[in-house]
Amino acid sequence: MKKFVIKLLVALILLTVIFYTVYTYPRDFNKEFKGILYRLGDSDKNYTKEVTVKFDGIFSKDFIFGYHYIGDIFVDNFKVKINEVKFDKYNKGHLEPYYDENTDETVNLGMIIVDSNFSKLIIAVHDILMITENESHYKWSTGDGLVIAAPAENRIEALNITKELLSKYLHIPEANFK
Repeated sequence: MKKFVIKLLVALILLTVIFYTVYTYPRDFNKEFKGILYRLGDSDKNYTKEVTVKFDGIFSKDFIFGYHYIGDIFVDNFKVKINEVKFDKYNKGHLEPYYDENTDETVNLGMIIVDSNFSKLIIAVHDILMITENESHYKWSTGDGLVIAAPAENRIEALNITKELLSKYLHIPEANFK
């Protein structure tokens, strides 16, 4: 009986290790979304632009730490190099600023929120407030912030995706978005 219990424990540990390895193993992630860039609020409701958001990198997931993405994100032909995006329990990650040697600028795209199966996303695009020699200041708000929402073909679809994903993170009613 004792040998059976030991074999069973070894088998369970082995199965757990195999399952964890398969579940968390980094995978190539190459996905493209057609979306809409628009501004929230009433001030510029007519501004919309069709954009393509493309991911070209490695995606992994973890039971404890959530999703991780390493690679590049392209918004149309603009390449944003991503060191690593760690998604929290709300599937939100910050697109960390980086220095672009080609343009001699620091680029800060904003934050990204995805749904649980990575089929919908929003990117809250930061507006630049001030750049000094040592630091940059950025702003984004639900009142007038720029958003890329995908997949979407028009502002209404983009706004619905924004409401769905952002209201979970901010814990505010969907009606507050325009």
